[in-house]
Amino acid sequence: MTSATSRSESKAGSTPTPASLGRPKPTPPVGTPVRVTGAQSLVRSLEAVGAEVVFGIPGGTILPAY
Repeated sequence: MTSATSRSESKAGSTPTPASLGRPKPTPPVGTPVRVTGAQSLVRSLEAVGAEVVFGIPGGTILPAY
């Protein structure tokens, strides 16, 4: 069985992305809003206030935050 990632990368005729070519994505201009997920926003907020330990009860909705 193959993972979804390996199946999508092995498609014939697919257009290579900069990440798959080993080139980094260009940085957006200063002041441009950056799209982040809710989990990324939560982690950034916790890092900003200096949290080192976080308690949580795992469940389907919160899993991306873990």
